[in-house]
Amino acid sequence: MKKNTFLSTVSLIMFLIGGFISCKHSKDPMPENDPGVEKRFLTIRQDASNDGDAYIYKAIPDISAFQSLYNIQANWTRFGEPTLYRSLLKFDLSSIKNNEEIKSAKLIITTRPQQAEDEVSPDITKSVNNNFQLCLIKNSWDIRTVSWNNQPVFSVLPDESQVFLIPQAITSIMEFDVTDLLKQTAGKKKKFDNNGLLMKMAVEAEAPPYEAFVFYSMNAEHSKRPYLKLELETVK
Repeated sequence: MKKNTFLSTVSLIMFLIGGFISCKHSKDPMPENDPGVEKRFLTIRQDASNDGDAYIYKAIPDISAFQSLYNIQANWTRFGEPTLYRSLLKFDLSSIKNNEEIKSAKLIITTRPQQAEDEVSPDITKSVNNNFQLCLIKNSWDIRTVSWNNQPVFSVLPDESQVFLIPQAITSIMEFDVTDLLKQTAGKKKKFDNNGLLMKMAVEAEAPPYEAFVFYSMNAEHSKRPYLKLELETVK
């Protein structure tokens, strides 16, 4: 009689434990993706058919270098005289829907090789402090006519610009997180018209040490053109 009672008690305990485990597992695993959220991945590559890109420079204030192979931002010299370079970039963001939120946006660029010979010195990317700043442009501009003298208004406010640190060992492909900037010009949280971005050295000074950052423009072969890699999200 005692043996039967003991076995019954053990069976009951095992049943309860099994039920507890089953109940616990019935809540897990949680679904990996929220069925109420639709994600989309989009690549937008710079192209001469849209507003494109160009660099401007203070030494020749009425000229736009929109046909250059490169975009240049620098505290540099021209014929031995100090000058400043800035670049302007614009991507066509019309494929981003108004009900989509930009969850991630990466600007991908291909940097200029150190040994390249062209309108800038071969050692222009060798500098002490290559920190550059991306700023939201506040009004429209045209790559064919933009110059230092008629460059558009841009913002250096903390929420409308961003500083990026460039290492001394510059890699051939570089990626920059521009999510917060692009959110303001496209998608669900859009606040401003899309007039593109102005890129300049974070601290502009017409004196040494030389600082510069050079990368391929929309005029380069297709694989080297600047492009955006985006992750978009829509709540159903």
